[in-house]
Amino acid sequence: MRDREFVLVHLVPRFLANMLLKAQKTFLIVTYLAIPMLVGFEMLSRFMFRQTFLGIEEITIFLVAYAYYVGAAYAARENSHITCVVSHLFPLSTNQLHILRVVVKSLSLVASCLITYYLGKYFVFVAQSPSVYTPFSFHKGYYAFGPFIGWLLMCLYLGRAVIVEITSKEDS
Repeated sequence: MRDREFVLVHLVPRFLANMLLKAQKTFLIVTYLAIPMLVGFEMLSRFMFRQTFLGIEEITIFLVAYAYYVGAAYAARENSHITCVVSHLFPLSTNQLHILRVVVKSLSLVASCLITYYLGKYFVFVAQSPSVYTPFSFHKGYYAFGPFIGWLLMCLYLGRAVIVEITSKEDS
């Protein structure tokens, strides 16, 4: 019975994490397919029909902003972002390298949480402002929400990376 409880406690967060990751991948795929289609449609309508559709550029910019930040969070999750590793230049023991990795990932987490906090404050400020509409009648709070959600996801993924890094030393 104790083993079953242990499995259930760890399956629920893993299931939710996998669901979030799948939703994120789907969003990125759909967005990266929609952007060139919208731009192509706008180019076609301008040059062939000599007419533009109001708001296509704005929708495209909106999608690009969300795709940029959600994609950055996905890169942090997969640890596929560009890094510069100079720790091999210094004679460090395995223990020292592990501590260095924990410190660097923890500092990244703290910086990301601070950025997320201030982006959240900015989002609330913009969302409460009465006259911040764009020409296509998108409230600018929608634009401010893109960076906030991207950095929030990045905080979650960096927090996960710190926990994995700390527990990896205990396992070895």
